[in-house]
Amino acid sequence: VLHSDTPLASSFECTDPMVNRLFQNVVWTQRANFIDLPTDCPQRDERMGWTGDAQVYIGTAAYNADVGAFYTKWLRELMESQRPSGAFPGYAPFPFQHGWDFGTAWADAGIICPWTVWQAYGDTSVIRTCWAPMTRFMEWRKATSRDGLGINHGNEWGDWLAQGEVTPIDYIDTVYFAITSRLMSEMAAAIQRPDEQAAYERQFETVKAAFSGKYVKEDGSLLVDTQTAYALALDADLIPDQMRRATGEILARKIQQNGTRMATGFLGTRPLLPVLSSVGQHDLAAFLFQSREFPSWGYEVEQGATTIWERWDSFTKEEGFGRHNAAMNSFSHYAFGAVCEWMFQSLAGIRSDGPGYRKIIIRPMPPSPGSNAERQPIDWVKASHDAITGRIVSHWRIQDKRFELVVSIPANTSATVFVPATSLEKVTERDAPIADAPHVRFLRMESGRAVLEVESGDYHFASQDAIARAGSAFKTSERPDVSANPQNVDLANARVVARWDFTKPDDVAAWSAWHNLSAQQRDGSSFLVATGDDPQMEIRLAEPLSGRLAVKLEAQPAKGTNAQFFWASATGHFSPQATNARALNPATGMKEYLFKIESDGPVQKLRFDPFPNQGEMRVQAMTLFQLPD
Repeated sequence: VLHSDTPLASSFECTDPMVNRLFQNVVWTQRANFIDLPTDCPQRDERMGWTGDAQVYIGTAAYNADVGAFYTKWLRELMESQRPSGAFPGYAPFPFQHGWDFGTAWADAGIICPWTVWQAYGDTSVIRTCWAPMTRFMEWRKATSRDGLGINHGNEWGDWLAQGEVTPIDYIDTVYFAITSRLMSEMAAAIQRPDEQAAYERQFETVKAAFSGKYVKEDGSLLVDTQTAYALALDADLIPDQMRRATGEILARKIQQNGTRMATGFLGTRPLLPVLSSVGQHDLAAFLFQSREFPSWGYEVEQGATTIWERWDSFTKEEGFGRHNAAMNSFSHYAFGAVCEWMFQSLAGIRSDGPGYRKIIIRPMPPSPGSNAERQPIDWVKASHDAITGRIVSHWRIQDKRFELVVSIPANTSATVFVPATSLEKVTERDAPIADAPHVRFLRMESGRAVLEVESGDYHFASQDAIARAGSAFKTSERPDVSANPQNVDLANARVVARWDFTKPDDVAAWSAWHNLSAQQRDGSSFLVATGDDPQMEIRLAEPLSGRLAVKLEAQPAKGTNAQFFWASATGHFSPQATNARALNPATGMKEYLFKIESDGPVQKLRFDPFPNQGEMRVQAMTLFQLPD
């Protein structure tokens, strides 16, 4: 595949053949999208440096390849693309300047990407080069916040392709305000700007306090009850220390209540496994990682994937391409490949202890034997990373009750190695007690691990009785159908504005501009039948409506579909900025689906796209409601 010259810098293999295939898929997708700039996909008219995808994936990118020069070049283009407001755009370079200037979590790439390059390569020049535009961005961020909290503004991509859960933009905006404040404080310290370091640290604490006051309940649960909301808050250190474990347990319960399946999109999937591993739920993280059930990395691989897809089910053996419009169904889209960062940091246990890998942490986290009811948990990993300082190797395995760890630390560096152990006496290095091992110093016992300091060199550690069996095993189950009302629309006290009964020809005729779509009557029921791509129908309301609106769709999508409503003013055009799209799960009977219509101005036109392409859906009625303020 054609790609920029970014030499590969990693290897990863383990017990599970699916994971080995997945790693190759991630690397292949990265190479296909790293040509001059980090595109989100190489095969449709989005071939641009989309900032949200870049900031989600950059941590993985820096493990997989030497991307220091590549990202430094693109960051120059991102800084040059800064908008007059101070926001960074949705993609860079930004020659066409279409749509909104920015989007929450996309604009924040202007802070996250320079910080990550500095962390991976230890060169503060990227901070100095980007400092002035980063400062303008943070001034814009502060000016648009309200009482330390983020707001709902810009493009509303949000947690793109989440599975049935909607995390509000203002919540995500608050989290990213905190993240960028903390990273700016760290970068200010790195280039000797103590006043700005202190100011950004205070700003982070202000946002954290405001977040806690609005969103965190006394039991550690969150006002926004989605997997992504929990993953983002824990990842951004917005949960009080004394509540982190409780909040992590609530997240774990939410996942199990969802059939032990993820519900996260682009923004929530990257931090999900890392935060689970950090709050005592590593076995659950490993289970999700090895799953073959939808939605998961293994599900893609089982469908024959050789790259990372935009959607978990971009193609299925049962339905082929039938569920998704080919115009928005990328088969080379690296965002969900961000899991590789967790593979290296948690499974292999390789990470930098500060910028540039001058000091290294080796802390592998084996899943507990017996923790997976569906397949053998990973019981060996062999990984390497060619850091800026040299090759780092972590190779561990569990055999019977013995844990072995082979480590290689490059010259002119040192490492802190965490060896699973019940006591120091059960740990050896090349069969010798740790006290007799050259270049190894015991520091402490911590959370079931012997913590050792080592100099550069090769080591072979072993410990006995270190990995306990799990008391119970995770398994998947059927997911509850949350596709009916994921936005929690409350119709109490709502006023019916209009209703269309699709069993009545006059109501069907009120809709116009039918495209590749028709209404057919069979056995007393009405069906919408799509015969081609982008089927749609629209209606003009008798008068413009303002305020809070919602549509209730009474339908039976027998095979499931991706449906969406668009809205516009009397003279406006339908656009992706004014839409509510959702995956509707297969239904065996008639169901009610509620869609919010969120508009900044009057609404007088509605459009309904029941499918991305060919399909059939039984429809009873649609009702438009005016919600109380």
